[in-house]
Amino acid sequence: MRRTSLLALVGTCLFGAGSLEGQTVTLDCAASQCHTVPLARGSGGFVGRARFHAEPVEALLTCRGTGTTKAVMRELVPGRGGLVSLLFGVDDGTAEAMVCEPGEDATLDIRGLTDGGWYWLDDEANSAVAPLLSKDVLDNRKVFPVNPGSPDILIEANRSGTASFVKQFSTGRVGVLSHVLPAPEREVVPCGPVVEDEAEDGSPRYVTRETGCAMGDGGTTVGLHAYAAVGRAAVRGGRVTRPVSGTSRVAVSLWLNGTGSVVHGDPANYPPTFGWPGIEGARPLRAEWEAVLVGSGPQASLGSAGIELTDSGRPDADGYAHLVLGPHDGYCPSSGDQHSARVRVRAARTTDTSGQPWNPVRPRIRHLDDLDGAAAEASFDVVCPQRASSAAGAGPKKGRDLVSPPAPNQR
Repeated sequence: MRRTSLLALVGTCLFGAGSLEGQTVTLDCAASQCHTVPLARGSGGFVGRARFHAEPVEALLTCRGTGTTKAVMRELVPGRGGLVSLLFGVDDGTAEAMVCEPGEDATLDIRGLTDGGWYWLDDEANSAVAPLLSKDVLDNRKVFPVNPGSPDILIEANRSGTASFVKQFSTGRVGVLSHVLPAPEREVVPCGPVVEDEAEDGSPRYVTRETGCAMGDGGTTVGLHAYAAVGRAAVRGGRVTRPVSGTSRVAVSLWLNGTGSVVHGDPANYPPTFGWPGIEGARPLRAEWEAVLVGSGPQASLGSAGIELTDSGRPDADGYAHLVLGPHDGYCPSSGDQHSARVRVRAARTTDTSGQPWNPVRPRIRHLDDLDGAAAEASFDVVCPQRASSAAGAGPKKGRDLVSPPAPNQR
């Protein structure tokens, strides 16, 4: 009754049963997407949730005897909420019954479940319950459970050495003990530049870490810098102030996102630090840029708003493209309402016209569909300077008023 009510609750339908005598059969899935009942001893069952509710889950029972192998496959259609379940070791009188003979080593592999499923094994009076194992942990180190040496205790391992059935005869208690130890999480070290030693002038000397590290996803990020009297300063607040007179510049640049990459070009032109943010002296990636005005304001285009992307977005010799900002009476009148102008910049191209990459890095720089094929984008606001009346009495800031907090909207 217990088994029947569980299956009725889950609502699984069975299709496509088949018995494959003497054949070696496996499920076609990556180890991280397959789960297993390592010890499908006697009768029992499992319950789990389908990874994709609209797709069937496959279960493969394999029975290994002395010189013989039998495999039985079942397709399970998920029920409400994606739940699936199956009984095994129950003879329904068909050639495709999910049953192994006594003495055979039985395993049940399942494709299409999320983690969190579990199974049970029936004994004479009690049942043992254990979690389904993801097959990608089966190569972890294994340890056989401690045997207390009592004739009252049975510890029966499967042939693969992944699990044992345990029973105490005097009480009827039963259990399943996994031999597979959880592997500790390892710190992920990204591939890329590391300091090897110091040069004669005391500056760090970098080499590229290429082994024992993780390659990244090819993603990038945008750097924004404003030029002021104190030099080039990072735009950390997404706000740049228009000049009162003359012009000022904002430099845009493309950088790796730090998840791991390797430079493979000529070391004289492309050192290990090429494209890596936060390293003094590192050069940005090469990219061609687009800039547009977004949001509402007095003008509809970048040029009419007093902002110009120079050289059609091509970078200079150092890898930076530039936006030139000028005064604008429509946005920043001497009296009345003032308006900020929001500018969006995109790294639109990182290859030449034939599609060959400009930047010798692995993995290749990724362009994103949700950015209309650009590698990365950022936005910043061009705000008005203080009016002369409100600035009266303020001391000189040496250009530091060009940059103000909080951080740019970057992707």
